Amino acid sequence: MTKPWEDEELLRELYWERGLSLSQVADELGCTYHPVRKNMIRLDIPRRDSRAVAGDYQKRRPTHYRTRSNGYEAWGVRVGDNQYTVSVHRLAAVAWFGFETVADKHVHHKRPIPWLNVEWNLDVMDEAQHKSLHARSRARDSQGRFR
Repeated sequence: MTKPWEDEELLRELYWERGLSLSQVADELGCTYHPVRKNMIRLDIPRRDSRAVAGDYQKRRPTHYRTRSNGYEAWGVRVGDNQYTVSVHRLAAVAWFGFETVADKHVHHKRPIPWLNVEWNLDVMDEAQHKSLHARSRARDSQGRFR
């Protein structure tokens, strides 16, 4: 009795006709990736060209996460020649307060810890309020001018 991952017809059907990946074929057959791959080689079942399957997606870079030098976390993605980035605290504010509340507003950390992106530490305000808030805490000279 042959094992299902040794059945050429079944492997061809799952991989070529249903378009499953080798890992998905293995899941379907109740085994690991390795016996599926080994038997596809043994049975001379050709593999799909990953570049052809990926198409335009291969030309795009995946999203990336980074912590900026000022401590703020951000997600970014490059599409063609354009780079799009959004701060994690802004994404968190949208999740908690809704897109309409956050749109065209500034998201401020109540405690000055840029990676502390929890609901109670975020406040949504317009640009003037945000500038005013930060201006109060900036150092001034004897004439009251910002240093």
